[in-house]
Amino acid sequence: MKKLKFFGALAISAVVMSGCGTAEGASVAQAGAGTGVPASVKDLAAAAGQPQSWQGPKTSPPMAKNKFVVSIPCSMASGCAPWDAGVHAAGDALGWKVQTIDPAFDPAKMNQAIQQAIDLHADAIVTWVVDPTLVASSIAAARAKGIVVVSGATAREDGPVTATGPQHGVSLHGVTQGQWVAAQVCTDINAEGQVQMITDPSYEILTQRVNAVKDYLSKNCPKVALKVQQVSANDIGTVLQNKVSAFVQTNPDTKGLIIPADVFTTDAVVALQQLGNQNVKIYSIDGDLPSVQVIATGGAVRATVGSALEWAGWATMDNVNRLVEGQPANGDDGVPGRMLTKDDLPQGLTYKGDLDYKAMYTKLWKTGSL
Repeated sequence: MKKLKFFGALAISAVVMSGCGTAEGASVAQAGAGTGVPASVKDLAAAAGQPQSWQGPKTSPPMAKNKFVVSIPCSMASGCAPWDAGVHAAGDALGWKVQTIDPAFDPAKMNQAIQQAIDLHADAIVTWVVDPTLVASSIAAARAKGIVVVSGATAREDGPVTATGPQHGVSLHGVTQGQWVAAQVCTDINAEGQVQMITDPSYEILTQRVNAVKDYLSKNCPKVALKVQQVSANDIGTVLQNKVSAFVQTNPDTKGLIIPADVFTTDAVVALQQLGNQNVKIYSIDGDLPSVQVIATGGAVRATVGSALEWAGWATMDNVNRLVEGQPANGDDGVPGRMLTKDDLPQGLTYKGDLDYKAMYTKLWKTGSL
């Protein structure tokens, strides 16, 4: 997994950033300023909150005409919905027809959606957080019909292209996201203490983020004890609150709870509220609006890595345009992320990137270059 190229420059200047700050988080941030935190960790946590420059493509083939794209997000009731909105907006800019089929986290419905797209004679199928191994035969059937298939947020972006897999994967840079969260947690708890993480191992993007957190903490903050607890996406809105409560009660010394996808965060917040626990802070990834709203009000969520999901939808369609025009996909699309804390929240509380990506992609498609 490639690291974002802005890392080096930001790390150099990051020392000018100070920890963090809400009234509730003040003591946490003050503790994080202690001597127990390696300077490189504090620098990385600070750098994660800085804006990024354009790292997307600089040239493009012309806009293909009259294409029909079927969009298959993981679930429209989750953080995959903003990506789907980006796909539709990019489709409008390209003058294409886009239809969404919602599989609602169900692998069987994901396969059915791809088959439906084949039956509808789609020119392209785009998916988000849909594990290619769960739909390999369906993708193979689509590819055999000459349908372009582009995926995203699967943690397989650097893997080889095969006949049973997508022709390109848009990356959210899960390794980088995990490292950022780990650096923030380590800084806040002064590089020592118990931290828990919940995850659903059936999603590789989550496993990628979890492994990045584990590796970073073990190498840079060895006195932070991390315990990983397994849950399921199917637990959301049902038993997840009880599971989080049990994890925290069983581990009363817990200082932080890391959540590798914000779709789980709301249940975790409610669980801590029901316990009356104001000591455990939540650190999450994706920057979903409910999580950012909790940050804004000084609640249990301390920080989240915002993913520019609508931007990712445009990047997805950019690659469809390349592939239907017989050109190679773009490689690393440069979809940005940014650490969000109460001191630095995006306008409208939704992180969409730090540039007018819509204008940049539209110019690319119309003129062929930036």
